[in-house]
Amino acid sequence: MGQFISELSIEQNLTFEYADKIFKEKDVKFGKEQKQSLGLFLPDGRYDNLALILSDQCPYTTKAAIFEGLNKDKFKDRKEFTGSIFKQIEDVRAYLHVFNRTRSTFEGVYRVDHPDYHDVAIREAYVNALIHRDYYIEGSVLVSMFDDRLEFMSLGGVMPGVTYDLMLMGVSVTRNEKLAQILYRLNIIEAFGTGIPRIFSLYENSIVKPEIPVIDGGFLIRIPNLNYNINGNGASNGKSAAQTNEQRLLSVFQDTSFNKEDAADILGISVSGAYKLLQRMTDQRLLTARKDGKQWIYSKPAD
Repeated sequence: MGQFISELSIEQNLTFEYADKIFKEKDVKFGKEQKQSLGLFLPDGRYDNLALILSDQCPYTTKAAIFEGLNKDKFKDRKEFTGSIFKQIEDVRAYLHVFNRTRSTFEGVYRVDHPDYHDVAIREAYVNALIHRDYYIEGSVLVSMFDDRLEFMSLGGVMPGVTYDLMLMGVSVTRNEKLAQILYRLNIIEAFGTGIPRIFSLYENSIVKPEIPVIDGGFLIRIPNLNYNINGNGASNGKSAAQTNEQRLLSVFQDTSFNKEDAADILGISVSGAYKLLQRMTDQRLLTARKDGKQWIYSKPAD
C-alpha cells in the first residue's frame, strides 16, 4: 500500500510555491527538515512521487464538468485543473461553489439558506478521491455535476478487504497513507476513515441519500442535490418554494396590509417576482387586493 508515492520521481526539478503557501497559512513549517520527515525524499536525497504530487509540477489532474439534465449528453461548462494537489483542492472547490445554487426559506423572521450540496460533503468526497486514487494508472479524477447529483470518480477501486459496510463504519485502508497524513496534519481532513461516515451523516434527515456504486477499476461517490425536487420536479418535503413564500407572507402580514415592495423585502426576492406571487395568491383568494393611487395594496381576506 502506498508503494507508488515512495518510489523515485522521474521529475526532479520540483518547486513547491503553492505547497509553501498552504503550509504557511496553516502555520506549519515546510523546510528541508520537514520535507524529510514527511517522506518527500528517498534515502539518497532525491525526490519521491509524494513530493511530485505536492509540487507545482504535479502531472495528475482533475477534470470537472457541469451537465445539463441527468446524463452526459450536453455540457454547460467544463474545466481541467492542474498543479499541486493543494491547488487543485482549492480550485475545484471554488469552481463547484459557483454552480452550487442556494434555495432560501424563512423560519419566523430569519432567512435560512439551503445549498444544493453541503460544502463539507463536497470537500470530503473530493479529497477522498485524491487520497485513494491509484497514481500508477494514468487518467484524471473526474467530477461530474448533473441536475440531480454530483459525482466524484477516482481510479483504482476500493482496497482489498474493504466492504461498503466497513466504509460506513469508518474503517479506512488508505492507498496513499503518507499523503493522507499530510492532509490530516494540515486539517484538510479531520481524521482517517471519517470522510465517508461524515458525508452520510449530513443526509441523515434527508429523503435522498449518498451512494457508493460498485465500479470496476474505480471508486465512485455520488451525492444528491438536496434541492432537486424543488428546483425541477415539484415539491420537496411536501412544500414548494412558492408555497413556503405564501405561508411566510400570510404569517408576517396577518393583520397588516402591504404592497409588492414590502413582500419583496420580506422574501428577499425581486419586486417583479413578488408581484407575480401576489397576483397568484389573489387569484387563489388567499389575499384581497385594492388599488390605492398607482399601487396595489394587499391583505388577508376578512373571515
